[in-house]
Amino acid sequence: MYNICEQYTDSNVESTTLKSELDWGICYIIETVLKGIMGKDVSKELVEDSLKEIRKKSRGII
Repeated sequence: MYNICEQYTDSNVESTTLKSELDWGICYIIETVLKGIMGKDVSKELVEDSLKEIRKKSRGII
């Protein structure tokens, strides 16, 4: 996962937080799953909406 995240890291920023890296990783996984289901045309809005739904539903589980 680190190697995947590293290629998208902004070299102008000295450091990033673990939370931002984890958030990016979760979005990457969601986008990859949606692309596997729907094909290559997955909008950023769909990824963000899916992430909101997952977070909303996971609150009820925890």
